[in-house]
Amino acid sequence: MIKKKTSAIIISFVMFMSVIGQCMASENNKAFHSHASINAAGRSWGIPCLSKEYGKEPEIFIRADSEIFKDLKILSSLSSSGKTLGVTAPGGDAYFSAEEDSLQDAQGDGCFIKDEDGVIMIPLRKLAQKANINIKRLEKTENGFEIELAPTITKIEEISSESSYRMAISLSILCEISQEEESDSSIGLFFSDAKLAKNASIALKSLKAEIKQKENGISIKTPFPENRKGFTITKACSEKASIEFLPSFNLSGGYASERLESISFDESSITVKASGPFRYFWHSDKETGRMTAEIPMLSQTADISVPESLKNRISSYFFNSSYGILGISVMADSKFSFENPDKKTLVIKFGEKEDSVKHNKGFGITGLPEHSITIVIDPGHGGGDAGAVNKRIGVSEKKSNLELALELGRILNEYGYKTVFTRTSDRDVTWPNSPDAVELQARADIGNANSATVFLSVHCNASVNKNANGFAVYWTKEKDRRLAEAFKLSPGREIKDKGAIYGGYYVLRHANMPSVIIETLFISNDKEAELLKNAKFRSGIMKDCADSVDRFIRQNESKDIDIIKNK
Repeated sequence: MIKKKTSAIIISFVMFMSVIGQCMASENNKAFHSHASINAAGRSWGIPCLSKEYGKEPEIFIRADSEIFKDLKILSSLSSSGKTLGVTAPGGDAYFSAEEDSLQDAQGDGCFIKDEDGVIMIPLRKLAQKANINIKRLEKTENGFEIELAPTITKIEEISSESSYRMAISLSILCEISQEEESDSSIGLFFSDAKLAKNASIALKSLKAEIKQKENGISIKTPFPENRKGFTITKACSEKASIEFLPSFNLSGGYASERLESISFDESSITVKASGPFRYFWHSDKETGRMTAEIPMLSQTADISVPESLKNRISSYFFNSSYGILGISVMADSKFSFENPDKKTLVIKFGEKEDSVKHNKGFGITGLPEHSITIVIDPGHGGGDAGAVNKRIGVSEKKSNLELALELGRILNEYGYKTVFTRTSDRDVTWPNSPDAVELQARADIGNANSATVFLSVHCNASVNKNANGFAVYWTKEKDRRLAEAFKLSPGREIKDKGAIYGGYYVLRHANMPSVIIETLFISNDKEAELLKNAKFRSGIMKDCADSVDRFIRQNESKDIDIIKNK
């Protein structure tokens, strides 16, 4: 008989430990063929199994190549000697020795067996004990065994940086995860049938999470961190969950702008597709039964007309103000729901089959871009401030800055970065003809509010000297300098590259992150002004800038140095 390790961790299914006998190697212990029906997180697996009597209750052995192990992300690996089996699972690792050598097994973690075909069979109870899997029910029936598995939460941690803030929850197996009622100050998740592992790691610094064990699962509720009001959550069946806290939405220009790609209507749903992830807000009027959803920061590039046959129930509108807002209104009688089949799509479902909604307002997000880093792009001037103008060539700085900035953002989006613009049209960021200090502060505020990793202000240079020319990048803070020095133009660009130059600029002083002003060309130089009118040229020089920013972020991100952490 193998003596159990005194340091073995007692986990949530302690009810079974008293009946799990010591692993005994005996030629008289025979394995009996049987069938197991295993249920977890609303899924069911029917698989052949072997059972052996160890003590008062049988141990159930399941094939190591069973679909259930693959679906639960449980992997096994046999040592080269064939004497030890290592099992890796989301909730913990386990080691099993070959049955015939179990008496000499120093690990004392149990043993595996092989069936008549030589297939490795893993003991389910021992695996559950080591991998923090809760066996809610194990019954022997006429047809074999009925087994119900449930997850335990093994880790809750706070992961934060200047560009990301989230709570991550790790579970031992698949779990049904749903969003609990949220308020203006907090958000919660519910984990069906889950328990908190006794050895769970909880590493929360700023977040004050309230963790409650309920009869049918675990509730985790947390207030929003400072300056964070938006969120996106994992809602599905998974062994991982997270709440990503998003920066407060800034209607004066503060969230990622996307293009409306298409919108379609039918009797029971509306599908909105955009060029990237987007936020949406909704409110319902229970007296009229009408629900209205609004999607800000969109540019309208698709027809939003509602078919004649549906106009008695659905209407749509678009506010083409300083930022675009798509509005959709539908008679839903408080029965509607939202789905995000992918990060770029929102499906609004309504009708008799939907659940009644208890609240009269809410908001959400279709998802976050692949890359966690946010880059704020600031097209200089705009609205009542035209900047420099070359009347002979017919070029204004505010227009050229916007064209250059939008192209820079497009390329950075292709690289996987999330981009936020201070403006996407010919307008002031704040209000028409606002004071310079207010306007510049608003641009810096957008970078700070969105926890940007870098801030890029795009301009054209100008001089009374009509022959002044060249490309330059200006910096103010010491952390700006390294970003500015990363900018390099491609060989053969036929533009003078003046490199990084110091300048005491307001917007750079007040932006917390590494920030630069990109002075592309001299608009006062006729030759360079002509180049600014050329779309191919603008795309080329902005690709050089995007490549420079990408290189800077990748190099510094991999080193995990303070300049990326914005310290």
